[in-house]
Amino acid sequence: MSEVPLPTVHESVRCAAFARSNQIRPTGSGLRLDRIVTIAAPLPWPKPALKHELLHAMSAPLTASSVSTRLFAVEPAPRGDTSAGSATDSVHAGVFSAEVQVYDRLGVGAVQSDRSVRATSATELHQALADRAESIAASPLGDVDGASSMLGRSTLLICTQGNHDDCCGVHGVALADAVQSDPALSAHVSVRRVSHTGGHRFAPTLIELPSGRMWAFADVALIRRLVDAAPTPDDLRERCRGWWGTSPGPKQVAEIEARAAFGSPFVQSPLIDAGPPDEPIRVTHGSDVWDVAVEVGREVPIIACGTPGGMPVKSGREFRATIVATASHSPTHRSQL
Repeated sequence: MSEVPLPTVHESVRCAAFARSNQIRPTGSGLRLDRIVTIAAPLPWPKPALKHELLHAMSAPLTASSVSTRLFAVEPAPRGDTSAGSATDSVHAGVFSAEVQVYDRLGVGAVQSDRSVRATSATELHQALADRAESIAASPLGDVDGASSMLGRSTLLICTQGNHDDCCGVHGVALADAVQSDPALSAHVSVRRVSHTGGHRFAPTLIELPSGRMWAFADVALIRRLVDAAPTPDDLRERCRGWWGTSPGPKQVAEIEARAAFGSPFVQSPLIDAGPPDEPIRVTHGSDVWDVAVEVGREVPIIACGTPGGMPVKSGREFRATIVATASHSPTHRSQL
């Protein structure tokens, strides 16, 4: 039974407000990905966004790829605005185009490539997108044509898909607006408004690249710290959903706890060594080793957003993490993620 009381049948509570008021922690709820592909797709987006004709043209090859890939719709940048990427989707002077960006996980960073397409008809555009998806899907991680390191500027993939969940539409859009209207921040980050990233009860949510960390309950103050590569231990323990190189659940939780204890950005991919369920998870970064005990905490409800009583309700859980041992040597690992 859930340890968090549900709204009454006379209450219609927004899911993000419910999660905040009950201090529901997002750690361990991130995505495990090797590659992110975004395509600028005109609004409105369907639910799910993969039903959009442009995403639909690319989804099958990317889903079948041996490289773990997630395809997101991204809101096209206003005409003339090049701060968020390259060319926007357009039909202009008989030319159909679609902006396609690929982000590949490489160590603790990422590489980006522009794989945009142009065509002379909608039919030709859809075929070109399908061909481009086949090419991307067949490319080894980090070896997509034209890939270059993401240095000196963060890219924020902020979920703003309001027709998937009202909280993302309200809080995600407000956050994107706030960052883009802040001259000091907009000089250092590119904001992309994307389709559903999961965890809408933690809105506003975002994926920060090149780090590949997913964040919950984000605000401008947090983003300033992310730009400075200086999230606090509390940021990590209370608002980091997970790192894209680690499986969701206990492994993500253990990685977050180790990163919080380390106190500065990891410079190489951590090794996550999970033995039997009742043993601590070992996280190794270079010569630093943490044994992290991860336990299931509260059983928490995942309510539907804005419905009477939060119905229908799904069951969720939180995790508790404690570092039980540390060392500074290079142990032999049972497994490597």
